[in-house]
Amino acid sequence: MVKRTIIALLACASLASGADVDLGSISDLTWLGSGTEFYSSFGGGGGGGGVEATGGTITDYSTNGIDYRAHTFTSNGTFTVTVGGDVEYLVVAGGGGGGGYLYGGGGGAGGLLAGTTSLVAQAYTVTVGAGAPQAGGFQGTDGSVSVFGSITATGGGGGGRDNAGDGPGRDGGSGGGSANLKLPGNGITGQGNNGGKGTGSTTGVGGGGGGVSGPGADGGSGGTAGLGLSSSITGGPVTYATGGKGGSRPEKLGNGADGAANTGTGGGGQSGLGTTGGAGGSGIVVVRYVVD
Repeated sequence: MVKRTIIALLACASLASGADVDLGSISDLTWLGSGTEFYSSFGGGGGGGGVEATGGTITDYSTNGIDYRAHTFTSNGTFTVTVGGDVEYLVVAGGGGGGGYLYGGGGGAGGLLAGTTSLVAQAYTVTVGAGAPQAGGFQGTDGSVSVFGSITATGGGGGGRDNAGDGPGRDGGSGGGSANLKLPGNGITGQGNNGGKGTGSTTGVGGGGGGVSGPGADGGSGGTAGLGLSSSITGGPVTYATGGKGGSRPEKLGNGADGAANTGTGGGGQSGLGTTGGAGGSGIVVVRYVVD
């Protein structure tokens, strides 16, 4: 069995390309540009084969002539290994909620960790983090952690609102966007990025929530959400850990968008009095290995 060493837990602080990256198609060790890290092989034979395990929703599929088995957890559970070996994993925490009053910052994406590891025959606890609820005209709250064994991804930070002391974005796996010229939330290096800074109350555009592949844009640049990351670890491409878009001041444009379930996406910022910031998307844990 060939064992692979984790080069990095997906340190995506500043992807030079500014685009989503497909974890299911990267082969060999690939340099993704200045300010990034190497990725261990995904889809090129990562996982040593011979692993036997139970838990989660099990899917078998083939990519590039390699047979894989993926265990997908969308709720808490146990990954029980009966025959140890090398596996690949994707752990995404719950997204932060968008903030708001007249307008608010977007919620930060849930932290994302991915890599390869060698497991022994035992039971591994899996926790899937909930996304933050809708804010209802307040500062957004944080998403919850996702855990696979000893690997923990941090929930996304809530977005700020344009009222009183609640303007700052909250820290998290990726940071929430701010409102009213307050400071955005900070992301955790290797899990996500910072949120964007919102404009003043008269112009009223919240900063975008940070995503795993890039920071949220400042309100003066439109409050665009930080980019997520595409992975085919479940058998088909899905984008995870995108930030929430910042809201804007004009009255009652609508609620911030909710983050999609099991993606760790941040909720969008509120746009207008009487609306609400969006809820963060719940997280996910996926483990896959080669089937002999």
